[in-house]
Amino acid sequence: MLKACASSCTDFLMRHTNIASSRRPIYLYGFELLLSTLTSALSILLVSVLFNGIEDLSLLNFS
Repeated sequence: MLKACASSCTDFLMRHTNIASSRRPIYLYGFELLLSTLTSALSILLVSVLFNGIEDLSLLNFS
């Protein structure tokens, strides 16, 4: 599913911008990384909110 979404994003970008088709694999890989990272971060955030631990997400703890 992630690969299909990345492919759709890459195809959309290639249709609407001037990108050489030889660069398609690079953009496809970039979108796969972006979507994977966003999915992971949002999953962690969702689990944290569900367990009422949103304050534990901060990297800097202000005491």
